[in-house]
Amino acid sequence: MKKIILLIIVISTILPNISVQAQLECKDAVHPTNYRKSILDCCIRHVKDGNVVVYAKFEITYETEAVAVTYNGKYFDLTNPTDASTLTSILIKRYPNGVYLNENYEYYKKQHSKATTNIALGTVMALAGAGMAIGGIVIIGNKYRNYSDSNINGQGILLVLLGAGGLGAGIPIAVIGGSKARKYKEAMINPELQAKLTFRATPTGIGIVLNF
Repeated sequence: MKKIILLIIVISTILPNISVQAQLECKDAVHPTNYRKSILDCCIRHVKDGNVVVYAKFEITYETEAVAVTYNGKYFDLTNPTDASTLTSILIKRYPNGVYLNENYEYYKKQHSKATTNIALGTVMALAGAGMAIGGIVIIGNKYRNYSDSNINGQGILLVLLGAGGLGAGIPIAVIGGSKARKYKEAMINPELQAKLTFRATPTGIGIVLNF
């Protein structure tokens, strides 16, 4: 009896999960220009400049010029301004703030981790650059007050330049990383992505694990 109850629980858990995963799988198609082969089973994310389609396949983003696309089972002729405008409006509503919900939870978790790393990297670069710039300014100031060797003055200028470079590179890296981290966090909060089943080792052997 216990085995039957366990089987019912497993089946009732698997079926909704399969349904959710099916919703997350992309079955869009891009039909490129110059009679190139159509790109099937991809995730259309954005259309820019009228006919440049941004799409994802195997978690990698690409873009290509296209004459038409098939999105959510509907055909859109990109040579037709009305179709192109309609598709753009649909995609903007589907992906607010650039958050794409056609990927799985682990994808967004990985991307969020990368973005967080970039925040830390950019912050360290900016702080180091600020420190170097301040140090350089102090050295230059001491040179003029104490009439120090010209080599010391050159070192101060070099530190200022390096510090400015660190600030100029670090701040954008941190800001962009923060923006991406927020977007990926929003996607991770999406309840459709949080529940999933995996096969892996458990204390009693190999089994099905439901993750939330």
